[in-house]
Amino acid sequence: LMSNKKPEAIFEYPSMSDALWLREQRNRPELMRWFRQRFPITEKEQIEWYTNIDIERTKPFIIWNNDVRIGYVGLNPIDKNHSHAEFGIFIISEYQKKGYAETAVKFILNFGFNELLLHKIYSDAFDLFGSAWPFYEKLGFKKEGCLIEHYYKDAKWIDSIVFYMLREDYDKKYNNHGNERLPN
Repeated sequence: LMSNKKPEAIFEYPSMSDALWLREQRNRPELMRWFRQRFPITEKEQIEWYTNIDIERTKPFIIWNNDVRIGYVGLNPIDKNHSHAEFGIFIISEYQKKGYAETAVKFILNFGFNELLLHKIYSDAFDLFGSAWPFYEKLGFKKEGCLIEHYYKDAKWIDSIVFYMLREDYDKKYNNHGNERLPN
């Protein structure tokens, strides 16, 4: 039986220990296959990433369930001039298919559109098994296109599906109104 209860999730800015946990997760083979990185991330690279976060262009969040880190969601890069941002997400395998990804995507959409006043949020996902697109489509994203043989992973070129949501689409689906908000 599937419960209709929304999963409990808390979103927090990462600490250094969270950043090191992120590295461990990103280097797990079952997760790494979904990331753009081709090689494992070193501890030095991860510490450099964390200490050099540009808070104006990056909004990272660790996803917690009770006292357990279960994933990451964030906006990077944020382009204030053109009012758009790319988002990224992952949920560790033990918590996948339990509603956390949907909760996290809705959180980052709300944050991007209602806190940062963005016009567009977009991302891309490897089209390895065709499983990612239906998930994002259900949440209201529209397909922008396909990047053909855009990434080189596991000794082969792979395609990536690009998808987006505009503020007006977000408002229609999630806010039930169409108030135009202009960026600062």
